[in-house]
Amino acid sequence: MTGYSPQDALGRSPGFLQGPRTDAETIEKVNRGIALPRPIRAEILNYARDGREYWVDMSIAPIVGSDGGATHFVATGRDITEKKRAAERLAESEERFSIVAMMTTDAIWDWDIATGRVQWNSNIASVFGHDDVPVEDGFREWESRIHPDDRERVASSVLAAVDGAVDTWLEEYRFRRGTGTYAEVLDQGHIIRNAAGAATRMVGGVRDITETRLNEAKRLQAQRLEAIGQLTGGVAHDFNNLLTVIMGTAETLADEIADPRLSAIAQLNHKASRQGAALTRQLLTFAGRQPLEPASLDINTSIRAMEGLLSAALGETIILHLDLDPAAGHVRADAAQLEASIMNLCINARDAMPNGGRVSISTARSGDDAMVRISDDGFGMDTETRAKAFEPFFTTKPFGKGSGLGLSMVYGFVRQSGGRIKIESEPGKGTTVSLSFPRLASTDTPAEPVTNRVLGGGNERILVVEDDPMVRDFAAGTLVSLGYSVTSAGDATEALRILQTDGPFDLVFSDVVMPGPIDGRALANEVRTQHPNLPVVLATGYADIERIGATSRFRPLAKPYTRRQLADALREAIEASGGNR
Repeated sequence: MTGYSPQDALGRSPGFLQGPRTDAETIEKVNRGIALPRPIRAEILNYARDGREYWVDMSIAPIVGSDGGATHFVATGRDITEKKRAAERLAESEERFSIVAMMTTDAIWDWDIATGRVQWNSNIASVFGHDDVPVEDGFREWESRIHPDDRERVASSVLAAVDGAVDTWLEEYRFRRGTGTYAEVLDQGHIIRNAAGAATRMVGGVRDITETRLNEAKRLQAQRLEAIGQLTGGVAHDFNNLLTVIMGTAETLADEIADPRLSAIAQLNHKASRQGAALTRQLLTFAGRQPLEPASLDINTSIRAMEGLLSAALGETIILHLDLDPAAGHVRADAAQLEASIMNLCINARDAMPNGGRVSISTARSGDDAMVRISDDGFGMDTETRAKAFEPFFTTKPFGKGSGLGLSMVYGFVRQSGGRIKIESEPGKGTTVSLSFPRLASTDTPAEPVTNRVLGGGNERILVVEDDPMVRDFAAGTLVSLGYSVTSAGDATEALRILQTDGPFDLVFSDVVMPGPIDGRALANEVRTQHPNLPVVLATGYADIERIGATSRFRPLAKPYTRRQLADALREAIEASGGNR
């Protein structure tokens, strides 16, 4: 134990084994016991011959003579170095555990499996709002705070881990806060087992991941919306190609058929195709690919046209009331976007009145603005909610019931139209959303109905570039009927080859979205480089009209287009460029 031989130690005080870290108070305690004399026990740090420290559990007993004094002392020393070091390691470990438990935001728990006692750190109060958590029967206390729908699964999971051979356990579930609401939590623990493999203790932590899961859900929702938007945009683009042909051929029949009965049928087909185009615009608005087409519109007429659709969307338990002031007049805005915004606000109002109620839409003139107000008598919003209402992804609806994008989309549309939006609301007093748009002093000329007016044409040479065969045939046929000489190409690569080998041309009319490495915009740029004086008019089903117009110098045609729109757009471009012959 000491490294000294008996001869080395003989005749020396045991003090020679002591050293610089031997506790002086312990030595004083031993000396007092010897002086009395009485038995004494102490743990002493000694030093071996090679300088190694070791701990001794020392028991000293006096042998008392007839005079009551000690004649001898008998001492035994037991090496307890490993025991002391184990205690030190445990104390150090517990100190580290306490520091970690203090620094983390997790609610740390320590479960004594044999007794059922569970101890928590202070985060059980600061994070989850449980100020007084009983230690005794702590497992049952913890179990009772798990959401009823998750309780059996989670409890069975942890007990199976304890009874099995694993060392770790992890689960996600809903944990009740002190306020009564539930948090999404990640709970994980480490199982401590004895030499026989039986679980004796489990230490772990509960982390509040509610915000993380909400953000993940919003991100996934945004990705789903984007994917749906891409699909919807593609479908709407294909519909636009079909509607271009249907609308154009119906217009041709209406222009050329003399029989009033057949002409009326053609007019009906044309009207139905225009309604189909309106539905396609709504799909593209959802997809975020609808070209903004601001025009003069009567706000009251737009709202009245939506009345049936709004009533159906609101349902039978909600009354729709319209109070439209004729003085509201006209504004310059995109009709489809205005309709989508009003519908969005009415759906929000409906969701705020699960037991039914009343939605009022009113219009008025306010100075130089036209006002639209959508009011409900639903839950209402507090100050904090109103301040965040226009933020993307902010929503007060239950999880999975809303993306939080609706109001931000309305906000963007109103601001893009030069208007303003305002929310007035208080808890329990309903909500009013006011939209204001600059009022037009005079209105634009309404769109011409289908008539028998002769379309303007010419004898110029036009290159039509369109990948859809039906649309290509319709456009080429229309232009031939107007006197033009037409050559067709199925994609941009073929078009550039034709321009090189079969020119000159007076105009290129091209679709924007086409297969292959070159789309319509790239084609327009290439034509501008190779043939600076050759005008290019583009057609698009769901692109940015203004940006594409800057590419081709002429305003693009939005699909579906009519024969008259096609004829007017191409004639205007040819005359503006002075021709190429």
